[in-house]
This record gives sequence, C-alpha cells and structure tokens, in this order.
Amino acid sequence: MPSLLSQCETNLDSIVRTIETLVRLESPSTDKAAVDRCGAAIAAMLVAAGAEVERISQPVRGDHLVARISGTGLPVMILGHFDTVWPIGTLARMPIRRDGDRLHGPGSFDMKAGIAIALSAIEALHATGSPHPPIVILLTTDEEIGSETSRARIEAEARLCRAVYVLEPALPPEGPTAPNRIRLIIMGLLLAFAAAVAVVMAAEQFDTSFHGIDELRDFTNVPVLVSIPPIGPAPLKRRLAVGLATVSAIAMIVLIATLSAYFAQGNDQLARIIERAS
Repeated sequence: MPSLLSQCETNLDSIVRTIETLVRLESPSTDKAAVDRCGAAIAAMLVAAGAEVERISQPVRGDHLVARISGTGLPVMILGHFDTVWPIGTLARMPIRRDGDRLHGPGSFDMKAGIAIALSAIEALHATGSPHPPIVILLTTDEEIGSETSRARIEAEARLCRAVYVLEPALPPEGPTAPNRIRLIIMGLLLAFAAAVAVVMAAEQFDTSFHGIDELRDFTNVPVLVSIPPIGPAPLKRRLAVGLATVSAIAMIVLIATLSAYFAQGNDQLARIIERAS
C-alpha cells in the first residue's frame, strides 16, 4: 500500500484539474446563484470522496457546506471558503494559465486551491487506509465580506473539535528578512536600565536606615546636634542594592544581545531556505 506522501504526489495532476474546475465556476460573494453553482460542484466532489454533506441554506448569500467523514477519536475541522472577491466576467480577461509550477486564475490562490488540496488529502487517507479522526469540513460563502452568516456556525463546530486547520494560503516574504540588531540592542540597554532602576527603587523602599542628619531629624522630630559618620565599609543593604542592580543590568544586556543574535540567525536561515525553494 502506498505511503501518504507518494499517494499525494500521485494526485498532483488531479489536484490541478480540480483547481481549474473550481476556478471556472466564478463565485463572487455577492452573487448567490454563482456561489451556489460552485458549492454544488464542491458538494458532489465531497460526496465522491466519501463525505456526508449538509447544505446550510442562506436567503441572500450562498449556501454554506458542512461535510463529515467518520473516524476514530475527537474530530478535527478543516475550514475554508469558496466565495471570491472577483466579479463575474473576470475569467474572460484573466483566464486560467500555467506559468511553470504556478497556476493563475481568479480565486485559485484564495482559496480554491486549498479546497482541492483538502479533497486530495481525504482521497489519500482512503487510498492508503490510514487511520484518522472524524473530519468536519466547513466551507463558507461569505468569508470575503466578513463571515456575517457563517461566524456562529464556525464557532459552534470549532468548539466540538480538537483542532481546526484553516486552508487559507500563506504569503512568504519576498526577500530575506532579519531583525534589526542595533534596534534590539538599544532596546536591551533601555530595558536593562529600567530593570536596574526598579531594583534600586525596591531596595530603597525596604531600606529603613538613616542616610543623613536631616532624615534622622525628620523621623525623631527632636533637635539633632551632630552625627557621627560610619567608619568602615558601606552598610550591607546598600552594597547589596548596588550589586543587585549592576548584576540585573548586565544580565539583561547579555540576554537581549543573545536573543537578538539567535533570532537574527534563525531568520537568515529561513530566508535562505525560502530562496532555495523559489
């Protein structure tokens, strides 16, 4: 029996055909008839994949779809939408086309490709006999205009699932990115200074010793003629406060500098991976 990965690789041409089929069914959010035509095609595909499909009728917007596939354990949810921002007729001036490994067409990226991939994943699970939890597939028709009619159902279904996988596409950065090291170091210095000040203020708050004749006179409310300065090292509490503030400042600087270098290195590595992939 093939592995999931090999099965998914085998399904690649089928995924592309499904995307092209769905893109040809233009489905702008505000055109109920067009959205429902696309929804009917998706419902038929879900049924063919072994799902039980429920159509949630809407008077103005397109009908939402909820498909369920049996499994073992707590359910997981696949969430998506098949309405688009493109008006009817966009396909005529922006037809489906392939450019190397890229497929172009209105609604292909957001997010009919995600729906096609989900269908392929379900087919791969069945073809390989892989165990899986119950799957709830909720596809809505008003995501692009605020999910006014679908939000309550999304939240209700999601509460019953252990995880929700959203099929919206991700946008990789256009070029290498890395944090601003100088800015992070400056922020670290400021945070270290703030931490040192906070430690000193806390030490002062709990310090009950007198540090001058005026403090003693104010506290006792009696005349004080003279004070004898201490002989020897500074009081222990004072030395502890200064030492603790110094250690806090140094530790904060080292921590922020280390984190800055770590995250910068990680982002540089990610940027290189993205460049190689593209």
